[in-house]
Amino acid sequence: MKKRQWLLPFSLLYGAATAVRNFLYDAGLFRSASFEKPVILVGNLSTGGTGKSPHVAFLVDFLRSKYKVATLSRGYGRKTKGFIAASAVSNAADLGDEPMMYHLRFADVQVFVGESRAKALKRIFSGSSTPDVVVMDDGYQHRSVDASFKILLTTYDDPFTADYLLPAGGLRESKSGYWRADCIVVTGCPDALDENERLRWLESIKPLPHQQVFFSKMVYGDAFSFGGKSLESDSTFSDVVAFAGIANPTAFFKQVKSLSSNTSEIIFSDHHHFQRQELMDMVAGASDQTTFVTTEKDFVRLKSNGLLDVFQHVRACYIPITIQINDAPAFDKMIIEHVQSFEN
Repeated sequence: MKKRQWLLPFSLLYGAATAVRNFLYDAGLFRSASFEKPVILVGNLSTGGTGKSPHVAFLVDFLRSKYKVATLSRGYGRKTKGFIAASAVSNAADLGDEPMMYHLRFADVQVFVGESRAKALKRIFSGSSTPDVVVMDDGYQHRSVDASFKILLTTYDDPFTADYLLPAGGLRESKSGYWRADCIVVTGCPDALDENERLRWLESIKPLPHQQVFFSKMVYGDAFSFGGKSLESDSTFSDVVAFAGIANPTAFFKQVKSLSSNTSEIIFSDHHHFQRQELMDMVAGASDQTTFVTTEKDFVRLKSNGLLDVFQHVRACYIPITIQINDAPAFDKMIIEHVQSFEN
């Protein structure tokens, strides 16, 4: 993220306000709700683009074979308010694009949204079909909830250790807030990350004795056509138009360019609400050789808003994302042991 050092005086004011708020919670003057079942939080110190969604999906996919899992999100960008449980008739306008993506990807997982995480969790755990564990998407600064396990994400290209507070940088609170995390994951790492570089990261982060540090990288799956089928293995991408409305599309565009050197990029704002006319303008004049490629989150918004028909006469697909963690057995063991600690 581009730093705006001339705004540092305003960052001092912002930092003072967040420091007072955190002090009131740390001192117990403001109360945080805790629960008798595990709540695993995936969050960050910055304003976004650290890869929360694929890490939440990774956790859900891992846990759902062993436990009854639910996700809880704020539902950013939705047109509704209050607490909502995903159902067969839900769409991205009801839930937000990320919760809708979880709902479509994991049919056996309960998906909930609610601005007040504490109130939402109380309803989830008092319902008739109570999950064994809730994975909470974002909310590291939502201190009205004391999540039982907090995973803090920071990006390889823009670590919190080198960032400034808003508005000079992208930090929502002071760097010192990292102490609340039980685990820190450096996301978006390159394929080649040797031991010396890992040690340099540990020196930079300075993890506390209770914290483990992991490194993850994005892994792009096979492209799926808008009809829901994987493209043919011999499919070629000669002329590509890549479009995305996510917080940080750099890695996505880099991946698309690996499919075709003749790639043009169209960037929309994060959680962009696509309009039919702008999409029709985008596909107008496309040749038989043109392929439109987008992210899974953008595909979910297009599908939920009934806009896939705009692409019915052109070739269009989306590329799903998963993650790989450097020491997966240790990470898995850490998560399972935490959930099992609530079974005793």
